[in-house]
Amino acid sequence: MNARYMFPAMFALTSVLFSSLACGHASLQGFDVSPSGSGNAVFLTTGSQASRPVGAGATWSVSVDQGLLRSQPATVVLNFPDRASATLSKMRAQLREPGGFLWTGRGDGCTAVFNGWSIGFRGVISCLNANYGVDPTSSGALQLTRYDAVPGAKDVAWEVPPASSPTASPSGGQSAAPLTQTDTAIDILVLYTEAVRYHFDPGGGNTNTTAFMRQCVDVTQAAMDASTTPGQPTIAQVNFLAAKKVSRNENGDDFTADLDWLRTQPEPINLRNFWAADVVVYVTEDSGNTYGQSNQPKANVPYAPGPDFAPYAFSVVMRTHAINDDSGVAIPQPYVFMHEFAHTLGADHDYGNAVNPSNPVQAWSFGHWAHNNADGGGNRTIMSYYTSTCAPSPPSCPRILNYSNAQVTVGWFHTGIADQQENARTINDYGVPYAGQYRTSLGRIFYDGFEP
Repeated sequence: MNARYMFPAMFALTSVLFSSLACGHASLQGFDVSPSGSGNAVFLTTGSQASRPVGAGATWSVSVDQGLLRSQPATVVLNFPDRASATLSKMRAQLREPGGFLWTGRGDGCTAVFNGWSIGFRGVISCLNANYGVDPTSSGALQLTRYDAVPGAKDVAWEVPPASSPTASPSGGQSAAPLTQTDTAIDILVLYTEAVRYHFDPGGGNTNTTAFMRQCVDVTQAAMDASTTPGQPTIAQVNFLAAKKVSRNENGDDFTADLDWLRTQPEPINLRNFWAADVVVYVTEDSGNTYGQSNQPKANVPYAPGPDFAPYAFSVVMRTHAINDDSGVAIPQPYVFMHEFAHTLGADHDYGNAVNPSNPVQAWSFGHWAHNNADGGGNRTIMSYYTSTCAPSPPSCPRILNYSNAQVTVGWFHTGIADQQENARTINDYGVPYAGQYRTSLGRIFYDGFEP
């Protein structure tokens, strides 16, 4: 596969035009609404708006029509309490045992992922105007949260520049190779600490912890699907292998040391070998200023994606930023799991904040942001940092659940620039022929009954 998308079956040459939001980037002042009269509304009831206890934003108590989502409908209506409803068309739906389900969809400027399992439910909603989450409270009731930034807050560099690997040596450049095996999914093994397990399962066990880790992979897949022209194959297929607790403890967010541990120590090496994982993501409960870090081809590891890079395909992610950002920082930094995972395939930040602007895996391996002249706001893709050029203040430049792609438009937002800012193209070029072949799948998916 070479320059200018030599895969017409993967990306049509027409843009995807999601319906523009009725509210655009208008004020997000909340108001109570009755549930939509539609029979396919997601929220059955919505309570009064309250302020987030930590950080900017708002919360509402809600009940969700899980029976509707479990029935795998072709469309659902997101009847928000604070903005116009959005109609989502199904991307994926799956029944899972025991009693679980997955439903993902996109439309009207939003992408959503809904997960149910035997004892719980979570939802992730990415819209042009804001990021939302549906999560259980300590009482078990569901709560809808809108994650806002503090007006006028300044962004910070939340990824420490990765140090070069002490053992890697430069090798010749490689281009994407033709697929030679039938193992085309990128198999992800998630490791986590006892502190992470305790956060989700304080009463014991790991059911909710496993469900969250699986949701991280589901949201990653939804990002791949949303970054693809509808009707065409996804840019990459990811597969959740297992979530396993390890003996390592938090270390004050020294993620460089964590990456070295993943690569050199018997415990993670043996787990990766047993599960035949292509990529390993380690989730911690650290609470410092580094939210995630990865080995990145041709950056802190000099190899291009492929067999030489395979032993370094690791990421470290702070739990509080893995999907939505519940840390309460002034500028929410969501989707760090999806962000770090893409680094292992060669995807870089927006060019102005790139890890490797001078020698990228591909000339277009960068994230994208854009300013909306119509209302003064803007948006950015998963790999992009906030920049004041996108919008005068961060609340007007939310990160959406898309990798940059010149072929995909979400509402007003053209999510990439051809031959310059196309993370999706890099993920497509390397995701299947390289990452999908790092380790041949051993079919252990139900080995230890990991299903929550």
